Amino acid sequence: MKNIKIFVFFLLLCNIAQAQKYLMEIDVNKDTIPSKIGNKRLLNYAVYLGYSMPLANSVNNPSSKIKYLLSYSLNYGFWFRYKMSKVYSIGSSIEYYRDEYNMKNPYMGDSLFNYKIKTTKQISNNAALSVFNRFNFLEDYFFVETALFCAYDFYPKITTKATPDTEYKTIKTTYFAPDIINRFNYGATFKITYDFASVYARYRFSGLYKNKNYDLPKFSLGIMFDIKD
Repeated sequence: MKNIKIFVFFLLLCNIAQAQKYLMEIDVNKDTIPSKIGNKRLLNYAVYLGYSMPLANSVNNPSSKIKYLLSYSLNYGFWFRYKMSKVYSIGSSIEYYRDEYNMKNPYMGDSLFNYKIKTTKQISNNAALSVFNRFNFLEDYFFVETALFCAYDFYPKITTKATPDTEYKTIKTTYFAPDIINRFNYGATFKITYDFASVYARYRFSGLYKNKNYDLPKFSLGIMFDIKD
């Protein structure tokens, strides 16, 4: 009789264990499945901000003519990526970036009036689309990324400040959408990221001007920060 009671008690424990296992499977499969979106998941996305400065020399425009410390690029965009494997992802980004170059030499017509040019500022407002390859390490907290981009300068302008031979001390002239500007540009970027901070490099393959033998620096280097979960 004692053996029968032990056997019945053992069967009861087995049934309780099986029921608990089944309930846990339902809970895991239907209620607590980890999201597929987010860091270390199949899909991920982030908003980002960036700042960079031109480094390379310009073409037929001596580097001394570029005010490097006053020239910069600001980036604001959104990227998303799809994880193909543990170490490799593909993705795309949509970005607005503003390039501002401060120079000592003029590109526009003020010099025809014998004005002494004090400074020239060129601003490009670009909408860009890029596709990238990303190699993930350290559980996605460290990655290396290469990308190709195309951009459209939707609001270019050039501003000159000059000292004329008149009673006026300074004349400021702004040219909106000047004809010499090449609106479409393309290039490549390279990024090394740890967690949310990146070292960012951009190289522009195309020229900023139409049918001209001069150009502004094609290479820039800076930092970028992701804002994500």
